[in-house]
Amino acid sequence: MLNRRISNYIFYLIIIAIIGVVYLVRSLMLGGLLEKIDTLDNNNISLQAEIDNLKDIVQTNKDVQEDDLYELFNQVPQKYSSTELTYLAISKLELVGIDESLDYGRSIILNSKVSFSNDSILSELVQQFDVVEVQVQFDIEDTSVISNLIDVLNDSDHVFLVNYVDFHTTEDESFINVTIHFLSFYEKEDLS
Repeated sequence: MLNRRISNYIFYLIIIAIIGVVYLVRSLMLGGLLEKIDTLDNNNISLQAEIDNLKDIVQTNKDVQEDDLYELFNQVPQKYSSTELTYLAISKLELVGIDESLDYGRSIILNSKVSFSNDSILSELVQQFDVVEVQVQFDIEDTSVISNLIDVLNDSDHVFLVNYVDFHTTEDESFINVTIHFLSFYEKEDLS
């Protein structure tokens, strides 16, 4: 009888130990997951704040009128060449580290048939210059690349005007898909 009682006690102790180990493992796993979730939430909040700041900067400077438009004539190429403009855009992207590797998914699209609404300052520029829209799209993890690219475009000898910046965060939030539309200006072709 004593052996049966001892074996029952040992059985209950083993069950209690198993329950304790399961509870301990569960607590450790949930604690680690909750910590990771909090870290990701904080990262997402700061990333969203950076994106909002960049959108505000783009929106604020969207309608800035350049008082010295006559200076454009000194920096505007005479002839539009899609090959030259593509390579120029590639060089600007590579200056900020966006190379042709699959990590960035870089693409460049040129649109030489761009038009603007009549009440826009850009519609006046279309009368003075040929305008080509360049759309670059790439994936990044660090949003500072965007402001670096805009700085490189602004510091260029060629006249570029950033027209639109768009951000899309992927579902797993491991990277941001960025699309930047900027305008390139050329002297009007004399068709006479």
